[in-house]
Amino acid sequence: GLRGADRYVFVVTCLYLVPKVLVFHPVLMALQLPALLLARCRVWSFVAPTFKVDRSTCGHRAYVAAAFLLALPALLVVIVSYLLDMVAYYAFSILYCAATCKWKQYGDSCRALQPYRGGPTVCSMGDFFVCMLGATWRQGALEATFMLASMW
Repeated sequence: GLRGADRYVFVVTCLYLVPKVLVFHPVLMALQLPALLLARCRVWSFVAPTFKVDRSTCGHRAYVAAAFLLALPALLVVIVSYLLDMVAYYAFSILYCAATCKWKQYGDSCRALQPYRGGPTVCSMGDFFVCMLGATWRQGALEATFMLASMW
């Protein structure tokens, strides 16, 4: 039943995510900090209150380019982390389906999720870095770094 499935998901998630977080979280924090410190410096250049970031200026474009270059090592680690997630979750799903013979339910779940595939993305780097400006303004660079590392 659902109780057994919930227990399985909880156990395999703990077995996978706890070591993953212990390894990747500090690495991501260290790799993201330079880009978020740059964001904090950029925020200091704004006139308060700033309700809209002018994205058409050369300064903003230079900020996005510099932030992207500083964030590139973290982005590579995020991609590796995501690929490991996909391998782990598919492996555990196949193992569960094989052990419980619930292939039909798996297919039903995949069909139910189909409309949501290809949803929102953070691939618009300009938008993403503007969001990071706001996060560093509100929380500061260190807390924004922690939140961002936790997101991945």
